[in-house]
Amino acid sequence: VLEPMVVNLTDLGGRAYLRAAIILRVADEEKPGEAKKEEGGEKKLKAGGQQDVAVRDALIDVLGRKSSEELLQPEGKEQVKKEIKAVLTVREPSMKVVDIFFTEFLVQR
Repeated sequence: VLEPMVVNLTDLGGRAYLRAAIILRVADEEKPGEAKKEEGGEKKLKAGGQQDVAVRDALIDVLGRKSSEELLQPEGKEQVKKEIKAVLTVREPSMKVVDIFFTEFLVQR
């Protein structure tokens, strides 16, 4: 579970942004200091922890390269999920991302 984030998009004029809340479903491999179990079995990344910072940076990197037009296409969110998963596999190989869920997804132009 990650805190909601706001990311600038690549639209001309620089005024478009995305507000997204994202949940990562990861394989059940807890390591000390990385994540803690929440009620209901969800893991919450430690805010400001090394893994949290790396994940947020990866998300900003992937999402910040998108335009509002790309994100609002029917396949846009699914494509972004694939890209996020691929980037996290490279940057955080110990974190086995199984699925990605958007619990909030608002594009402002």
